[in-house]
Amino acid sequence: MKFVKTFFVIVFSLSTINAFATDIDEVLQKYVDILGGRELMDSVNSELAKGKFEVMGFSGNILIYTNKDLRMLIVNVQIGEGDSRSVLMRDYISPDKAFTFQMGTTVNHSAEEIETRLRNALDENIYKLAVGYKELGYSAEMEAVETELGNVYNITFSKNGEPKKLLVFDAHSGYLIRSEDYENELSVNYSDYKEVGSSGLTRPFKLKQKIKNFVTDITIEEILFNQPEPEGLSEVPEQ
Repeated sequence: MKFVKTFFVIVFSLSTINAFATDIDEVLQKYVDILGGRELMDSVNSELAKGKFEVMGFSGNILIYTNKDLRMLIVNVQIGEGDSRSVLMRDYISPDKAFTFQMGTTVNHSAEEIETRLRNALDENIYKLAVGYKELGYSAEMEAVETELGNVYNITFSKNGEPKKLLVFDAHSGYLIRSEDYENELSVNYSDYKEVGSSGLTRPFKLKQKIKNFVTDITIEEILFNQPEPEGLSEVPEQ
């Protein structure tokens, strides 16, 4: 009787794993379709997200802007309201000008640092990996894993045999639920996926970002596509 019970447990486990096993390209294509499909995604030249954040006892407003045509990344983090509002952090990265302002200190970036930041944000972001990781020089391996929260696909992207990035997808919904960038010690959890207005494009509206030991909770409230560069963010904030 014990043998029979053990046999059925093994068979059930194997059938569960096989039921959600698929290949890498199918998983990535499902994710691209969730976002809106390649045609719609490629029509987005810029993306502006606004929302709230919490980190290390601070809370306030966050703005994130990317522009693939201008090759630009802007992140602006403010605390306080009204006249007492102040900039906690501002990243302004473009080919012509780049600086990071953080808690009163400004750092200007070298050309190499600028290229690395823009490559990570624009050229090799998650969408670009999904549609063209081979062209970007990556190899990929996938592992189907059963967890307490459900089945997931772990896809590891490597260059020259060295793991660089990890994407974790929910096997049922196809949503990206976690990403890891090993080089920059950065991980992000994604949830609360919604269509953005009537655009046909879907985005996660909640993110939990961890850089080394710093955890930031971000709740997106508004996303706009194909917008011009936000005004007033190209200069170092007055202290």
